[in-house]
Amino acid sequence: IIDGTNEAHRAWMSTTDIEMTSDGLSTNAIFGFVKNIRYLITNPNIPCDKLIITWDVKGGSKRRKELYPLYKSHRKHDIDDGRDFNDFLRQLDILKLMLSHLPITQLELKDYEGDDLIAAVCYFLDSDNKTIVSADKDFGQLINEKTSLYKRGMFAKDHKLITPTNFFQIEGKCKLPFNTILDYKVLNGDASDFIFGVDGVGDKTIEKMFDRYGTLLEALGQEDELKKDPKLKKIFGPITIKKEGIKESLEQLGVKTHLDLLTLNYQLMDLSLGLDTTILEYVGNELLKQPLYNASELKRMLAVYNFNSILEKFDNFVHPFVIGETPLRRFV
Repeated sequence: IIDGTNEAHRAWMSTTDIEMTSDGLSTNAIFGFVKNIRYLITNPNIPCDKLIITWDVKGGSKRRKELYPLYKSHRKHDIDDGRDFNDFLRQLDILKLMLSHLPITQLELKDYEGDDLIAAVCYFLDSDNKTIVSADKDFGQLINEKTSLYKRGMFAKDHKLITPTNFFQIEGKCKLPFNTILDYKVLNGDASDFIFGVDGVGDKTIEKMFDRYGTLLEALGQEDELKKDPKLKKIFGPITIKKEGIKESLEQLGVKTHLDLLTLNYQLMDLSLGLDTTILEYVGNELLKQPLYNASELKRMLAVYNFNSILEKFDNFVHPFVIGETPLRRFV
């Protein structure tokens, strides 16, 4: 189960030599993405017989933005070397069309994020062994005996297959007990989404608290004990976010204490809360469909966008997608 937008953006940003078509259009995100997923489905450490890719849509999560209008509001799209984010969006449209000619299930739904779609897929495939591919630590809350996370790092040596047995490696800064990544993020916040945590409560303090109490809920039940700790007692006090304007914005939403903040953060971060009727009906129906393989149309698109290196070895390249020994056997 691939976090498509995350993976495509990584391909777009990590390529220094920009592939170009004869019309001067860049194709680095497309080429990098296709090569990466081919590598993934032939990786013996993560066997694959069904491939699902989820995409974010313009506008993002309606539910989260209604709860917290500042959600992801700080993100800057253009990067330091001057590339235009619109170029990435243009490549995404082409990439999705190209992938539609391979036996791959693609999911995207207005007003929902790719994260929500992945959570819905895991809901339906609860009893199947599955691997989520993403650099996003949010998916740690979905890890269990049937679900692993292939956590992408900056370089191949940094990639990790996260399971219940090595779960603490998902963060790397502190050893987290199994099933506590959501509690950790609720306390710590998520800078990438502009979500703030309890000011002054850092990794070591959180690690010590989980080690003693097990979960955040169990810890909050020991209020008198927590208040004896000079850092943990902040959980029960007013919000003290120093970033300009944030405290005032949160207070307008009724978030005046750190306990209010934790409640909001759970609503924003708990992936199970996005599984409403709309997304479950959509994902359930899409998973029942069998995606089709169209070799002639795929070859046409590869030629249009000058992917000659793939065309020259076309049968070898598509083999893992359609008739590989392990990958995607269900579509033969």
